[in-house]
Amino acid sequence: MKASQVLIGQKRPEPGDIVVWRKGNTIFGHAGIVLEWNGACGKTIEANTSSGVYGSQADGDGVWIRERCIEPGNYFRIVSFTPVMYQ
Repeated sequence: MKASQVLIGQKRPEPGDIVVWRKGNTIFGHAGIVLEWNGACGKTIEANTSSGVYGSQADGDGVWIRERCIEPGNYFRIVSFTPVMYQ
């Protein structure tokens, strides 16, 4: 699902979904796993990141639980959520 659908309340990510970031219009980005999501913001678990707002977000020092928000105007932004089907 597109992040824009989540932002306007049409859809809602579920725990376990993959959240995907994109850098500008490049093929580069980042991914994490949704722990909980409500409206424009939620908690994710991500690797290769830092624990806070400061520090490297592209080459971090571990796996952290992060508070993230959909911000369409950012260069590095959430663009989609991908449901994962477990059997």
